[in-house]
Amino acid sequence: MLQPQEKSLSEANPEAKSENNERRKIWDGATRFFHWAMVVCFVGAVVSGELDYINWHAYFGITLLSLIIFRLVWGMVGSQSARFTYFVKGPRAVFTHARQLLKRGRFDAEHYDHPGHNALSGWVVVAMIALLLIMGIMGLFASDEELFRGPLSFMVTYATSLDIAHYHRQLGQILIIVAIVHVLAVLFYWVYKKENLLMPMIVGSTREKFTKALWFV
Repeated sequence: MLQPQEKSLSEANPEAKSENNERRKIWDGATRFFHWAMVVCFVGAVVSGELDYINWHAYFGITLLSLIIFRLVWGMVGSQSARFTYFVKGPRAVFTHARQLLKRGRFDAEHYDHPGHNALSGWVVVAMIALLLIMGIMGLFASDEELFRGPLSFMVTYATSLDIAHYHRQLGQILIIVAIVHVLAVLFYWVYKKENLLMPMIVGSTREKFTKALWFV
């Protein structure tokens, strides 16, 4: 006589299945819009600069600077996961997270007490915002001989504006390297740490079982 098969955990407990499929919100729409608009403007600025489409480079650059200013404000008055006071941590937290990166597979349980930017990536975000802000401000004062004069270049001497343009280009090269490292880090988390950072930044939520709920504006 055939014995009835035992039901799976999800069949025996529908609530558990629902809990496993439940998505938990991490990023608000404003933060996600900033992130992807920043990507578009940064890539656009790099490509247009390399192709000497200077006007387009200026449009992308000014838009990017405006986005950075918005992010600074949103980092003070926005949703919990977007605020600098939430994700900028001290050296001890950074060291603890960096040490866990060396272990293959999932993070320890305490990692999931803090949805959003972790202690290490929080400082990376601050550094990228600072570099983009500096580069954007420099672009306002830069001159590229007769091809382009920044909207505020009249406030400095012509020689100074040329020097600013030189450092603006150098900083742009550094930011390209930083952007490549950022993409590689996302892939590292995905493959080595089994954590998908990309999808939550697209849809705003995750199935990771974070123990703390966030509040949103």
